[in-house]
Amino acid sequence: MAHKKEFVATGGGYSVKNGSTVTPVINQDGTLNGSAVIDDLSITTAKINTSAVTSDKLDQSIIKVASITLTAAQINGMYATPVLVLAGVSSKVIIVDTVNFDLTGTATQFASGGVVNVQYDSTVNGAGTTCHADIAATVVTGATALVKTHRISKDLSAIATDAITGKGLYISNKTAAFTTGTGTAVLTVRYHVI
Repeated sequence: MAHKKEFVATGGGYSVKNGSTVTPVINQDGTLNGSAVIDDLSITTAKINTSAVTSDKLDQSIIKVASITLTAAQINGMYATPVLVLAGVSSKVIIVDTVNFDLTGTATQFASGGVVNVQYDSTVNGAGTTCHADIAATVVTGATALVKTHRISKDLSAIATDAITGKGLYISNKTAAFTTGTGTAVLTVRYHVI
């Protein structure tokens, strides 16, 4: 025999009673299970806990954001040792929507180097499949203060699926390693997964 559910007052709040089971649904402060609030006019308004929605919980096709900070050592070394931006997703392709490269240079400028790109996989010397138009080496070597660079994704056409499927995103540069610089950078990639 099914129990009749009752709405009962308990300890300053309200609960649903189902047989001998009592489940709190409204706390003393008017919150419902941490996901809704009843205001003074008895109007229920849905609320989302600030930590309840994260990039990982969104539909994979929705644009997400990954951001990393690059040290001077990583910038100087990314020619031979590309820096991981975002780990690959098994059997999926990460599609880059935009890239922001915010470099804070110092009086000790970077020298040498070559164009900078976010690329699929950790192929050295910036030789991986790139995701956006080049960021000129002079962006890096010319900076003595904060400089901002924004790139949109480039069209990927007739790329072998094994070159991009399940592959992570890395930042690297071509031609030669940067040297001597003491600046830092923040790289922000907006992307979706298909």
